[in-house]
Amino acid sequence: MELLLDELFPGSDTSQLDSAVLQLSINLLDDSPATDPRWAEALKGAAGGTGAPTSLIVLNQLKDKTTAHQYFITFLQQVGLWQQLSVGMERDTRVATRTALAEHGQRLAFATALRNMHNEHQELVDAAIRHVVAERGEVPKNKLTHADLFYRCVSQIEDIIAGVLKAQEEVLSADVAPRDPVATIHNVNKLLLSLLHTARAPSPTMPPSTTTTDSSLEHVPWTATRGMKGTRTLLLQQHQTTVQVGLVRAEDSATRTRLYSQLVNLADFILADYQPHLRSLAALPLGHDAHQDLLKEYGKDRYSLIQPLEKYCDFRTLVEVCDRTNNQERLTQYMNRFGSEGFSDFVFRWYLETGKRGKLLCQGAGQQGGELARFLQDYSSLAWLHQINTRDFTSACSTLRHLAQEESTYLSRKKMYTSEDNVSANEFDFKKALDLMSFVGEEEAEELRRLVWVRALLRNSWEHLDTDNPIQALSETTFFKTVELAFTQASETYVGIKIVKTVAINLLTSIDNS
Repeated sequence: MELLLDELFPGSDTSQLDSAVLQLSINLLDDSPATDPRWAEALKGAAGGTGAPTSLIVLNQLKDKTTAHQYFITFLQQVGLWQQLSVGMERDTRVATRTALAEHGQRLAFATALRNMHNEHQELVDAAIRHVVAERGEVPKNKLTHADLFYRCVSQIEDIIAGVLKAQEEVLSADVAPRDPVATIHNVNKLLLSLLHTARAPSPTMPPSTTTTDSSLEHVPWTATRGMKGTRTLLLQQHQTTVQVGLVRAEDSATRTRLYSQLVNLADFILADYQPHLRSLAALPLGHDAHQDLLKEYGKDRYSLIQPLEKYCDFRTLVEVCDRTNNQERLTQYMNRFGSEGFSDFVFRWYLETGKRGKLLCQGAGQQGGELARFLQDYSSLAWLHQINTRDFTSACSTLRHLAQEESTYLSRKKMYTSEDNVSANEFDFKKALDLMSFVGEEEAEELRRLVWVRALLRNSWEHLDTDNPIQALSETTFFKTVELAFTQASETYVGIKIVKTVAINLLTSIDNS
């Protein structure tokens, strides 16, 4: 095998190898299922393909292509060709071959996901596919459908995004009910975000430990292409449509909230896909100017994606976007800009509710320090950390002393519930006292528990009970109200019949000790 490969690809120049590998990979992606009689008739005796797809159903054909591509990658690795791969040409652009192969696998996953969601969005996807096939100049024949033609060409699967937006535009420009455009925009966003999520995942045809990066070339992810029909361009267009049409025509807050969430996710994807491109330029010896230009473009897009949210002043969306993109500078600007509208407090509360206490404490720089200090007055367990961070050691010492005193007071309160002086205690107070037994040692808890029941028993005078209505009279005593409360709330200690048994044992023990 090695001799044959050396003969086919002699010398250190691997350009022929890279070209052959890329072309074969594309052939696998775009192979015609020759064993499908409809395709056999359409091809009219022309050479079938590599023979990988064997199923009549589109989804199975895509799965077969994915399996064939996995075998192809494994073959390249096992015969020692994988590490020899360097740079090839794809769509008149120099690309890192291994990276391109990984993206071919992602396209297969994208196509499979689209087919799986086809039925859920059938009208939308069918219209989009018809637009794409027509744009390619293809016409179905011999019982082949538009879907057959479209799904065969996996190497250009991203064309569906332009098709979907065109199908959406037809609905927006038609004379339809007001809700229809908004519902269509929502469905388009839902479909695109699901597909993009699949595309962002590692290639399904690559082993987990496979290295595909190459630092010698500029790398534009296939989901971040520019130009009139580039994926990034189309996603920016969809974001704009959602703002200018979706939010404006939305008739209720629930719909607007869903659109806000989709805007955040679209912005997140667009901005995140800048990063591989920026990193590739930063690694190039002569890539400084291009890196700076792209960085400016990134800043411009980031502003255009976030600015509409500022206009509608949706605090939650603004915080989520800044948090996801790790843009503390922008978040600080919003805090200053919307300070009079309570934005800072909203940010603090959002970080607290989402469990991001570290980020919450990082908001204490600049003029937000005083606002955070005021916010944390109700959260002493965090306040002292902020005070130490701002070097206010005196306040930190005072806060910690207060926390320690609260712990001591809390322990004293446990015993206070059982005090004879507490003549106003009702069944809720006695129940609280019983619940607090879990915070003291078992030996002390047993003694206090007996004392609680005795105090509950003695809260009423048993000598003057109405003996003509004993059940009614007993049910009105604090003792029985406490038993009933413990039973109905079913705490860990007092469940079902165990409550009665525990009460009886405690009372009998108290009588014996008296």
